[in-house]
Amino acid sequence: MARKGSKDAIVAGVVAGLTRAEVARIAGVSERTLRRRLREDEGLIVEVASARAEIQEQVVGRLASLAHRALDEVEDILCDGSNGHKLAAAKLVLDQQAPQRAGHEDVLLRAEEIALARELRRVGGQDV
Repeated sequence: MARKGSKDAIVAGVVAGLTRAEVARIAGVSERTLRRRLREDEGLIVEVASARAEIQEQVVGRLASLAHRALDEVEDILCDGSNGHKLAAAKLVLDQQAPQRAGHEDVLLRAEEIALARELRRVGGQDV
């Protein structure tokens, strides 16, 4: 069990999306103490950001994997499906093109953020 007020308990609760009241209760601190630590404790702030980035990276990886499988299915429908299914699959593909092009820069920025978070973890929070 994590010790009272431990960073691990706070990080896990915050990243899990618990309310501040729930995190404070689990960590064994007051909500006021939790708010102060989340605002002032740089080590805790970095750990929360790092944990969130790691989860985001895992989610993006899983979504990419699922997207490949989904596109294979769409391609199969385009090749072998009925006309109605072909039309729906073609519309799906075309509807996704514009947002994908517009979101390309967002993906690159997010990748840079993830790389920076990894570097911060690697150097252990030391100034670079």
